[in-house]
Amino acid sequence: MINTPFPIKIFTPAQTILDEEILSLIAEDRSGYFGIEAGHINFLTVLTPTILKYTNRDGREQYVAINGGILKVENSSVTIAAREAVAGEDMARLEEILSLEMAKEESDERMTRVSLERIGIMMMRNFLSFERVGRPGPPAGA
Repeated sequence: MINTPFPIKIFTPAQTILDEEILSLIAEDRSGYFGIEAGHINFLTVLTPTILKYTNRDGREQYVAINGGILKVENSSVTIAAREAVAGEDMARLEEILSLEMAKEESDERMTRVSLERIGIMMMRNFLSFERVGRPGPPAGA
């Protein structure tokens, strides 16, 4: 089955990044890198943020940077759903884009955690102030 093309579709919520036939794909999940060619068994995995490498029908290597996703192989067809993806021929540029996206996501997550901590503190303060209002004061003459 070597050099037998198979369909691949890579999409994000906003757009289809790739929808064509390719000869091979190299991807990465938590267990490491793996390859897919025509005739691969049905397979489902969660992809890490990585750069996918595929060989198009002309034999040229192409790349797609993804910020994590789900890969499904079913009946010799590959489908990848990713939150974000960028296709290109310059692997170094895609690595830079992926690195910047991951740093931005990490910063956004940090800001969200700080906001949630602040909300938690405000809730505790409000709870404590309501608790004080409901308590009877000291007995008269004490």
